[in-house]
Amino acid sequence: MSAFKYRSLADLKRFLDIIVNKRLYGATYLSLNDPMEGQFDFELSKDLPHSAVQQLFDERSQTRICSLSQKHNSKDIPNNGILWSMYADEHRGCCIEVELADPKWKEITVYYSELPPIVDSPYVQVIDILSIKFNQWKYEDEVRYICTEPQSPYVKVNIKAVYLGIRMSKEDVEFYTSLIHSIDKNIVVRQLKRNEIKWVR
Repeated sequence: MSAFKYRSLADLKRFLDIIVNKRLYGATYLSLNDPMEGQFDFELSKDLPHSAVQQLFDERSQTRICSLSQKHNSKDIPNNGILWSMYADEHRGCCIEVELADPKWKEITVYYSELPPIVDSPYVQVIDILSIKFNQWKYEDEVRYICTEPQSPYVKVNIKAVYLGIRMSKEDVEFYTSLIHSIDKNIVVRQLKRNEIKWVR
């Protein structure tokens, strides 16, 4: 299943990098917008030695995360009004529909919890920790592409469609449609309609 990446078009170079090179940037956990990202509770014991916890710290620091929004079925469109407002320049940006095309990265569905992850075993992996977020972020309906041993901060993707925001002018819609199709005619480009936007999932 593909997923949605909401983003502004203010940085045209970054947008073109995605379209031309078919890749998305994977951030470190410290650069994500949630300051509690990647935090976990633990208590050292004979079953959970310091070395196991230190290994989690080390893996967490090098892991790359690319955050997207889930596509639940083939007819699903990126109509989350809150995400358009927060990440796509208040509906003047775009949302890119992509599919993972890099086997080194894993697709992980995010689960939401009232409590941080608890590490109580040396078998807990950093990917388990980074798949849990606090309930306040539930509206993001997030799916992640994660790589624990990245050779590059970029994850390769197949681009299926680009959806343009409802506040984009007719001239800008024509411009971005022509620009995208000049790079790849197979990418579907269309502007969302106001009645397609939803504020509650």
